[in-house]
Amino acid sequence: MSDSNHHHLILYFARYLENDREVIEAIQLFGQSFQLENSSWQFTMLDLHQFCSEQIHSIKNLNYSSFKQLIYQNPTNQLLRDHGGQFEVFLNSGKIKKTIYCLNRIQ
Repeated sequence: MSDSNHHHLILYFARYLENDREVIEAIQLFGQSFQLENSSWQFTMLDLHQFCSEQIHSIKNLNYSSFKQLIYQNPTNQLLRDHGGQFEVFLNSGKIKKTIYCLNRIQ
């Protein structure tokens, strides 16, 4: 798992935070657990992994476990704050596969 993979992931999330039309449309077309509401993109981690694997070439071959490590074992929120965002738990189901996470735009 490389720093460049995490960098590409943060850059993609930053495009969402900046209202990049191409990214917003891709999120809307993906469906699954994805919801866009106000300043929040909601998703399950499993769906986020599938989506990012399709959208971000450099992490196309990361398995689910490695993808979770990429998010959790890096300063994801610290870097997202630089772009006006924050990764949070939206609805905790007690099981990571069913928990709803969100990427929020913050002021």
